[in-house]
Amino acid sequence: MQSQPHRYLILVLAAVLLVSRAAPQQRSNKRTVSADGLYSFHLPASWSIDVNEPQRLSIANCARSDVAEGGLLPPNGAAIIVAKAPAQVKNVEDWRQRADPDAHLISDLRVPCPAGAKNKRDCVQREVRTEMAPGVFYRIVTIYFSIKGHLLRATLVLNEAYPNVDKSRRAFNEFLSSINPG
Repeated sequence: MQSQPHRYLILVLAAVLLVSRAAPQQRSNKRTVSADGLYSFHLPASWSIDVNEPQRLSIANCARSDVAEGGLLPPNGAAIIVAKAPAQVKNVEDWRQRADPDAHLISDLRVPCPAGAKNKRDCVQREVRTEMAPGVFYRIVTIYFSIKGHLLRATLVLNEAYPNVDKSRRAFNEFLSSINPG
């Protein structure tokens, strides 16, 4: 049986792998609605939707052909994954505690919530650094929030070798600030 931390890493890798295999939709500046209609959002410039399913949304700034076997992002790659909490998760704190304890914690703090979040004061951001493959380090920034009674987690996954990490962080913040109930 796999430990909780390894399940988290496997889920992140699986999400990144899905980003690499799904057919991207056309980029657009118009408002897009999640597959379940729970929230809507604007895509950051030069990002595209790879997966839009009821339980998960994935967008990326790189082409599928740039993603290595196993779902590893290229040095210039980043992905944003929005997921609904599993049924057994009862609140933000519970979900946050299930995060990968083996990853190197960089920060764990309260932050402004996305525009459409139910409670503007109850958002938590967790940033970790983890080795996804020998010598390949990722930054994983996760914000936990709720919309329409559903707990959600928005995660920015990026390869630390990315020369312009700030650009991806700005895109993540732009994406978060555009989220509203669907």
